[in-house]
Amino acid sequence: MSQVIRVETAAGTLQGEACQQGGVRFLAIPYAEALTAQRRLRAPLSRRPWAGIRPAVSWGAAAPQESPDFLGIGAWGEDCLHLNVWSPDVYGRRAVMVWIHGGGYWSGSNAQRLYDAEHLARQQDVVVVSVNYRLGLAGFGDWRAYPELAADSNCGLRDLLLALQWVQTNIASFGGDPGAVTLFGESAGGMAVATLLAVPAAKDLFHRAIVQSGSADHVYRAEVAQRVSAELLTALASPQVLQQASWSEWLRLQRSSLRCLLPRGLEAVQIMQYGMPALPYIDDDLLTQTALTADIDERPLLIGSTRDEWSIFLYHPELLGGRKTDAQVYQQEDWRALVRRGVPTRAEALAQAYEDLLPEQSADARMILFESDRIFTMSSLRLAERIRDRAWVYRMDWPCAGLRRLGACHIVDLPFIFATLEAPLGQFFAGPSAAAQQLARLMQDHWGHFARQGRPAASWPAYGEQSWVQVFAEDSHLEQDPYRARRQIWRQHCGW
Repeated sequence: MSQVIRVETAAGTLQGEACQQGGVRFLAIPYAEALTAQRRLRAPLSRRPWAGIRPAVSWGAAAPQESPDFLGIGAWGEDCLHLNVWSPDVYGRRAVMVWIHGGGYWSGSNAQRLYDAEHLARQQDVVVVSVNYRLGLAGFGDWRAYPELAADSNCGLRDLLLALQWVQTNIASFGGDPGAVTLFGESAGGMAVATLLAVPAAKDLFHRAIVQSGSADHVYRAEVAQRVSAELLTALASPQVLQQASWSEWLRLQRSSLRCLLPRGLEAVQIMQYGMPALPYIDDDLLTQTALTADIDERPLLIGSTRDEWSIFLYHPELLGGRKTDAQVYQQEDWRALVRRGVPTRAEALAQAYEDLLPEQSADARMILFESDRIFTMSSLRLAERIRDRAWVYRMDWPCAGLRRLGACHIVDLPFIFATLEAPLGQFFAGPSAAAQQLARLMQDHWGHFARQGRPAASWPAYGEQSWVQVFAEDSHLEQDPYRARRQIWRQHCGW
């Protein structure tokens, strides 16, 4: 990567570099000022112009966090509000894909090698942007009850909005078309994409949306978000102490909130959330609805989940920063307890319905299916049903190569989308086989076609009235309404 590439942006000149296999990249481009103690809880400020030529050839810091080593997130720092750009060429006018990383709104980085977009940009002739944003209770705590903190709401969402505004202003200098922007993300990144569909201020900033292993209802009511923030402050002498704390102390203080059990969404039937205390929340101006209740517009949607999303959280939570389960054997009482924790007011009816539907399955198999539905799949399907003829739904069935017990678990789709099969995490989740390479090409082609044309390739029909689902596997195929029986269970007992 020795060839020097320079572009002009609104803030100054950037120096990038040529990629080994073709195309160019620019790393850690700042779109906002650093997160000093005074700015930690404030809306982001656009980065001030710099003098001279700014190198953009090294990966940047992650947002402050306590992250699992398994995901390769690397070092964090205050100067973390930056983005990366990959382009086949800085000349031209190509569709743009803006990536939001996952990590439960708690961890993650745009520098994770699993998200290296060199291949995606080159093979699909698109410009790819990957974005960092504030995490944890710095990004999604509700501090408005404490005027002495002078805090703004939903700072993490405001970071993403400013990054999308940066794209509108600058992406043409990288060979991108600001009028053809696809927002895509996985896990919390997918949840953020769905949430931004409901944000009026984002309406003209992106034109297509891809939600991978996300959901449309991971939003808190204001009073729920306020409760989390208030509990963090109970151990402190005053709110100002929190603002003056070092980032390391801040991270230590917010750790206790991971134990919170909180109702998410705006539904009459409470669906509980745990392990994700930091979510976007309903505020006075930025976010007033979810994508399930807002008047969403005509933007096309590609949305889906993996078949066994929750298996990694059940069998190997230590990989994602949780406590090791020590090969626990799950029994009927564990299954029933899990349903009671997740949907307390409908637990008995839901548990019985899943048992009647799947009488031969073990307790842990039902646990995985139920939690995958509760957290990811059912909410995503509800969003697709709102815009049937502009929505394309998929399911990922490829089993994890490194731990076959996990099946088609959370994260398994990512090395296929980015064609990072040779990276350590790519080998763990996908494996480097010829069949994996073939599936990566297929999925990339659909994602790229969607970014360029506003729909996947013609072989994949819209969800429509027939509820078509594209299944990605070694024998990829279409299925008609494969979730019908489980959708009916949720609709009957929870109004979904």
